[in-house]
Amino acid sequence: MANQQPVSQGDSNLSLGFVGDFCLSGQQKNTPGALDSLMQCCNSLNENVDLSLANFECSLIPPNHKATSMVLPDSFKQQIQQSHFDVFCLANNHIKDHGGHILMHTISSLADSQFKTVGAGKDLSAAQTPLIVHKKGKDIGIINVTDATHYQANAQTAGVAPLCKKQISKSINQLKDQVDLIVVVLHADLEF
Repeated sequence: MANQQPVSQGDSNLSLGFVGDFCLSGQQKNTPGALDSLMQCCNSLNENVDLSLANFECSLIPPNHKATSMVLPDSFKQQIQQSHFDVFCLANNHIKDHGGHILMHTISSLADSQFKTVGAGKDLSAAQTPLIVHKKGKDIGIINVTDATHYQANAQTAGVAPLCKKQISKSINQLKDQVDLIVVVLHADLEF
């Protein structure tokens, strides 16, 4: 489900588009062209906003990796680029299903495809580092966290930014003089 939010900043409007779980797991098994069709749908939503964000809830895997659940081979990166998302939020409960090395591979693969990511990293400091994006003359700070603490990064381990009110407040205070707008994206719920 997509949600578009216009934000008035002085004399210009900035429109933001938000999409929940962008999970492409198993798309390689679909009929040829199915992923292209899905990406065209995403593109049609994203062409109407200045900044689009989605929760990337699967992993990109290298060739010959044996994982089959919640993954997509990174050979599909070109099709993902057709979606025209600007930012993928990675703090979620599936991004590290296949370990820290696959998480880091996913971050690297998305960066190679010119996507910006937030909410996960090589350690806790990297995972909690907000992303600053420049759009239409405005700086937007993005903070992404999750309640999936089983995948939380620490000082030595790759993982996600945990949902922590104190850290969110600290990040907001650090950002508020650097940006025009702050967006906090939470991935948290009681499933089923």
